[in-house]
Amino acid sequence: MSERAPFLRHALPGWTVARRHAVPPAMVERATARRTAGDWRGACAEARFDVHVDLADIRDRHGADLAGRVEDDLLHLVPDLVRWHLPREHSGGLGRVLPNLPVTLARYDGGPALWVRTPVHLERPLRPQLRFGALDPALDAVRTERWDGARYLWDARATDGLRHRLGDQRRAGIDDRVAFHHRDGRPLTADALPTSAPGPDDPVALLEWVLLLLDAERFDEAWTAAGVASDLTDGETSWWVLRRRLVQLNATVPALAAAARHLLATDPPATWTGTGRASFALRPTTWHTTLVVTARDGHAGPELTGALVSRETADSATVLPRVTWQRFPDLDLLRTGRLARDGLHPLVRSALFPDEKDTGRFATGATTAAPATVPVRCRGTWHRVGWRDGHVDPHDHAPDETRREQTMRSLGGVVPRCFTVTETWRAPTATRLPRRLRELRRDGLAMIVNGDTDAFVRLLDAGVDPAGIRDRRRRTPLHLAAHLDSADLVRRLVAAGLDVNGGDAVGRTPLCSVLFDGGSAPLVRALLDAGADPARTDDLGCSALHLLRSPDAATILPWLLDAGLGLEHADEYGRTPLMAQVIAMAPPGTVRAMLNAGADPRASDEYSDLSIAELIDPNSYDDLDFLRVAAGDGND
Repeated sequence: MSERAPFLRHALPGWTVARRHAVPPAMVERATARRTAGDWRGACAEARFDVHVDLADIRDRHGADLAGRVEDDLLHLVPDLVRWHLPREHSGGLGRVLPNLPVTLARYDGGPALWVRTPVHLERPLRPQLRFGALDPALDAVRTERWDGARYLWDARATDGLRHRLGDQRRAGIDDRVAFHHRDGRPLTADALPTSAPGPDDPVALLEWVLLLLDAERFDEAWTAAGVASDLTDGETSWWVLRRRLVQLNATVPALAAAARHLLATDPPATWTGTGRASFALRPTTWHTTLVVTARDGHAGPELTGALVSRETADSATVLPRVTWQRFPDLDLLRTGRLARDGLHPLVRSALFPDEKDTGRFATGATTAAPATVPVRCRGTWHRVGWRDGHVDPHDHAPDETRREQTMRSLGGVVPRCFTVTETWRAPTATRLPRRLRELRRDGLAMIVNGDTDAFVRLLDAGVDPAGIRDRRRRTPLHLAAHLDSADLVRRLVAAGLDVNGGDAVGRTPLCSVLFDGGSAPLVRALLDAGADPARTDDLGCSALHLLRSPDAATILPWLLDAGLGLEHADEYGRTPLMAQVIAMAPPGTVRAMLNAGADPRASDEYSDLSIAELIDPNSYDDLDFLRVAAGDGND
């Protein structure tokens, strides 16, 4: 099928990157070994989860019975599968996990929950937090990210449920299949796909038909085929904007209709029983308009209508969990040829294709080999540039010619294309490179952003110069080292010539970036030992203390204070480090370490005149009551 369908064109590149690098085979292998040995904490560590669950505390607060149920769920938790399924951005090409989401895995007796919090910011390293405690069910984000009814996304005992969710639930365990595929994984041929609406008796064929309509931008027909009348214009917004929003929602309309009907039958909103009418929002209302499905009680059951409505109207609608209606990326990746079946997480593959012979192979297809040479048009003919001693080097020019041309360039002279490429690779600002080198830069950056340390090390082993791997904000692998979390790698990058005090587009050094990204104490120590200057500030006057977000803050803080940094030094906005940390939702451990070091909790923000206690996000998922008490705005 064509990848020119609007949703696929925007989403597939990022999803492809995520499947190649976000859950590498070595991570799955190590986490599985720990999990099957009964070491759930070790499995979480291998999957790069930060665990904030204390079974002894749960036992003391909630009793032995509930603590036992939580422990049983933890023993069957597959953290690498959670990492695989976390919601990701639909554009940008890097497949990053959506930030600051509270993903509910299990609820206990209508009270506390086992849940996962995604990184606070989009560009932070992917280290989800596993937590236990209360979540406010009234928050849209909490209602949207509910996996407690979708254990197939995280529970090793329930993974087959994924096929039932994507297939015909009435035939679960008999001959159910998923869209566009046979049960053994073979793709359906084009003549086996529906050419007209198959009706409700074959829900898998119906899903295939609706997705084909959506791919062709025949939105109204797709909704009608799924049994949902549509009014996809709000009278004010241009069709181009509405089309983009429909594409971004990426709703599987038959699943959306089924979810609404299921909720009406099992847990109907009060308005349904009182007035025969109910509304369901597909996501928290982050736009001026959003998509709402309205149900009316009809003679043959609920009649559904999808419409784009104002935020005010959507605020009163019941939020449907994302997992009940969102398209499943792996099916689109498979049917477009972006992903092979052996590139699926093993538990996903066995769930989708139960009749496929188990080969035990899991290979993501991550590219780790640098091209031996790259063709460059130079002096009217094609020359080769490639890697030599860790640098891009012209292969078709003699060493003395290379030295002569470098001298000419330093004097402002025009030099052949081969030599401009060698310098462009390491240039701090964006300049044009040959396509294969641009792809290599993109792939290297994707490895870093998704935390695929092994793949990035293999890239370096292949001879690639890491100075050319940088993003649009001019951040090098040293700036992004917290994503890889390897002190040895820091030392290797410095030895390769990366500037340990080089500034990015906002003047942040690698040390400041690593602190901002929550880097570990060993990582920070390696940078300091390599000559990182802790006194450097960025272009906004933020010091290393302003940017400190590490859970290891209690260890790191003395190193920064010994270097002469001040706890009350204000940035350009008049904010102290503690204020900046509270505003940016730094980990509670960081805030507590600052207080223990003597930071003033009673200071006010000069820009807004708010106290530190007033700067705390009211919807924060962290317990910062200790800060309110210290600031005199709480009760002992």
